[in-house]
Amino acid sequence: NEGHVEVINHSYSHKTMKEGSLISYNYFSLRHQIVDSDKYYEKNFGEEQIVFIFPGNAICSQGYTILQDNGFWASRSDTRGFNSLSPEDGNQDGQWYQLCMFGIKDDGVDTEVRNGWIDQAITENLWVIEMWHEVLAEDDELFQTITIGESAEHLYYLSQKVDSGEVWNPTFTDAVKYIREKQNSNVYAYILDG
Repeated sequence: NEGHVEVINHSYSHKTMKEGSLISYNYFSLRHQIVDSDKYYEKNFGEEQIVFIFPGNAICSQGYTILQDNGFWASRSDTRGFNSLSPEDGNQDGQWYQLCMFGIKDDGVDTEVRNGWIDQAITENLWVIEMWHEVLAEDDELFQTITIGESAEHLYYLSQKVDSGEVWNPTFTDAVKYIREKQNSNVYAYILDG
C-alpha cells in the first residue's frame, strides 16, 4: 500500500518454461501460465501488467511470442549485468525481453559490491535491475536471502544517491514504461508566423 514492494507476474503456477521443457511444446498451457496469471494480477491488484519474470529465469521462444502478442513490454532474465538506458527490441541478453539483472545475494556479493553497481550505473549511464528474493533478520542459507542489516546498508546508500539526484529509483514497471515511452515518442516543434 505504501509503494515499497511491487508484485510482478511470475507465471500462474511457477512451471519451468525453458526451451525443451514439457510446457514449451504446449502453446495453450504456456499461454495459460503467462496470460491467465496476468488476468489474475489485474483482477486482484488493479494494474495493467506489462513486465514478466520467468520462472527459473528461462523461457522458450514460443513464450517470447506470447509475451509480445499479449501486451508485455519487457521481461527479466537470469543473465547478470547492466542494461542500456535504451535497450533494443529482442530477446538477446540486455534486450527488452531478456533484460539483465544482479542477484542481491549472489556469491561474493556484499554491501561494497552492491553499492558498486549503483556507482557504475551512474558513471556509465546504465540501468541496474536488482533481484531481491528474501529479507530476513538472519540469513537462512536458502535462495538469495539478505539480512535486514545488509539490506538497510545498501538501501541507505541508494537513498543518498536518489536524494542527490544522481539516481532515479522506480519500480521495474515504471522504469520500463518510462524508457519504452521515451524510445517511442516523437516531439514535433512548429514555428508559426506571427
